[in-house]
Amino acid sequence: MSAAAGKSALRPVLAVVVEYGELPELLKIADTLRGALGREVIFFFAKRGYRRLDEDSRAVTARGHRWVDWRGVEPTEPACAAADLEEESAGRPYAPVPWLRALAGDLRALWRDWRGLRERYAQISAVVARLRPALVVVGQDLVGKELSFALIAARRQRVPTLIAPFAMFTMRELAEYALAHPEHHVGTRPLNALLATRYPRWALQRDGRTLVRLQGSRGLALEWSGLAGGDPWVPCSEPATAIACESRVAMRNFAAMGLPPGRLRIVGAAVFDRLAAALGDGGAGRERLMARHGLDAQRPLLVCGWPANIFAWLGERRIAYSEYAALARAWAGALASVRDAVQVLLTVHPKTLDSELEAARAQGIPLQRGDTEETVAHCDFFVTLNGSSITAWAIACGKPVLLFDCYGTGYRDFDAAPGCILTEDEAGFRTALARLCRGPAERSRLAAAQATVAGDWGELDGHCSARLAALCGELIGTA
Repeated sequence: MSAAAGKSALRPVLAVVVEYGELPELLKIADTLRGALGREVIFFFAKRGYRRLDEDSRAVTARGHRWVDWRGVEPTEPACAAADLEEESAGRPYAPVPWLRALAGDLRALWRDWRGLRERYAQISAVVARLRPALVVVGQDLVGKELSFALIAARRQRVPTLIAPFAMFTMRELAEYALAHPEHHVGTRPLNALLATRYPRWALQRDGRTLVRLQGSRGLALEWSGLAGGDPWVPCSEPATAIACESRVAMRNFAAMGLPPGRLRIVGAAVFDRLAAALGDGGAGRERLMARHGLDAQRPLLVCGWPANIFAWLGERRIAYSEYAALARAWAGALASVRDAVQVLLTVHPKTLDSELEAARAQGIPLQRGDTEETVAHCDFFVTLNGSSITAWAIACGKPVLLFDCYGTGYRDFDAAPGCILTEDEAGFRTALARLCRGPAERSRLAAAQATVAGDWGELDGHCSARLAALCGELIGTA
């Protein structure tokens, strides 16, 4: 058999994606596996109404990979902008109603969910069976959603699975979401109480309330359909063959949430190899970045991870800003106020809409979409909202970090990093920002402190992709 024929006989890797924030890291994984293992990678855009199917399918095909849509259909060319944009229902908004009416509504929802979830699982299982992958890779699991179903289907078909988390996930984030949305409170919907009583793992006590991870109708439908494999409150707990941890900190966090240590493997992440390469470029790389944006390479550079719009996540919780536009103006104004001392460059999350950048553009602040690792590697210090997973990249590079908890999350994920400063209101943020921008000695002190823990937050030896390929090769075996 020729080498080409041998490669074509290899079973592919299936990368399952449901939101465009996952795609950049999954693309890097796909490139690594094709290059190191000679495996074809097929992207399965599993969510009906995937919002950027046209753009992301083009990104996949441009890198030489294949893709299928939510039905498992493989088009002959990238999707057009008019692709199916129907969104799956995110659940019924909460509104107090009489108990009997609420019960009737819950029972109708239970029947609808029981049928709909089983049907969707059957569709996903059929796609996995038809493509016969040697490995299924996801970036998260999402109980009751397509990624979870893909992992369950793969397990039942004896296909190894890998979760390669693209962000930092915490139980607290899930609990805060449920607390802010009354439809997740026991007592607001009749079937919430039944779910909490019959299946206690779905219930959680928070601030004097009993919460359920999903509304009772959906949680019961999942249980009665056999489609709830992991712990509803623990991210990445769907029984996967392995979880690729990006750092020692990530592994400790997953272990603290109760995930089996035997599944946790520290490999780093493809992005850390790109960070290492950018750092290796040194002054030349910094000069190219600055020239691209019309900035002076000799002046200090503040890179800001522009805050994402998570107002929908807040639910009924109130913060200091009434809407995203007000929050964005506060950030843009604070950043503009320090440009006498430093240069400012924004790095923008893939989910950020152009309309959400109007405040920054009004202040004339340059921005960059993509290649965030380049901006982090070459900055003098990094500023972002509390909870951003990119913070770990900056810590791994030994950069001072200023965090603004503008959404009032209360997350303490980065307390152990001595080069991080957390501020909780706009006045404190502006004060700390001015102090850092106009105090090079303070920045140097924080950078030195950050360097003492940098290795715990990311592997910058340039071999993360090789370790990932080795892990995937181990999982695949001879398939």
